[in-house]
Amino acid sequence: MKSYRVVWTEPKVVKVEEWEVPEVGGRQVLVKTRFTLISPGTERAWLLHLPNTPATFPQYPGYCAVGEVLEVGEEVKQFKKGDRVVWAGRHSAHAVVNEDALLPVPSDLPDEEAVFFRLIAIALQGVRKARIELGESVVVLGAGLIGLLALQLAKLSGGFPVIAVDLSEVRLKFAQEVEADFTLQLSEDLNACVSELTDGGAHVVIEATGNPEAIPLAFKLARRMGRVILLGSTGARQNWWTFTLMFTERVWSSLALTIPSDHSLIQRQVSGQQETIKRLLSNFSQPIALRSPHSSPTSFRAWKHQRRMTCSLATT
Repeated sequence: MKSYRVVWTEPKVVKVEEWEVPEVGGRQVLVKTRFTLISPGTERAWLLHLPNTPATFPQYPGYCAVGEVLEVGEEVKQFKKGDRVVWAGRHSAHAVVNEDALLPVPSDLPDEEAVFFRLIAIALQGVRKARIELGESVVVLGAGLIGLLALQLAKLSGGFPVIAVDLSEVRLKFAQEVEADFTLQLSEDLNACVSELTDGGAHVVIEATGNPEAIPLAFKLARRMGRVILLGSTGARQNWWTFTLMFTERVWSSLALTIPSDHSLIQRQVSGQQETIKRLLSNFSQPIALRSPHSSPTSFRAWKHQRRMTCSLATT
């Protein structure tokens, strides 16, 4: 059986090649891919061959995939032909996957949402480590896929206000659509604006840019005894000397929690909490609203307007 897949033959070169799909046997499952999800940070870094990425080519990229079972091996017990499944798959029209690497997709969850399963597991791990308490302020640095997922999870955890920071106006508009309480563009007065909105600094700062230059900024935005989550997977070598100096200066003010960037661990995390991830993916298709417990929507909007005028913010 012939199929097609994406291949990076050398840095910055993307091609589609034909390949022969092997016969399935044992606990193997043949799946026809419906959607694959691109991880912009990791896959872009690998394609451009940025520092700290593999130098071996060709590479067959991929991160998350959703599809339909076409055939199963004689020892497969969990799946049958026609089942919808997700897996950590490549950008390929077909895949042969071991049964243990597949997860079932609920009938009411669309393919376009189910394919986010692996990225939401990464964001979920970071937000859980933050241990956000009701009413604590949260700053999310980076409004990409991981950042937007972390932002929504922070709101579900009771964070208030939840503030998105990014260079891109387009990304900040997406943050507004998922009900970020405030959106800020990176600027010289960012520290002052965050301090004003959070009454002295954020309880939690989630770094989701993948840029090592954002790590010192994350510490600056955190308040005394705040928590800093390093969720982004950096594609460049970090200036550990600068980071060490920053941590030393803030060690009595902030507690740094680093999330491992080895995303190969995520599959085991997904398997252990798949029901939670399914529910979250289903709920993310609905608007997420969070109101101040001490004010009506009208007075809350007025409060936001006043803060926007003070700090020149772009808010929802």
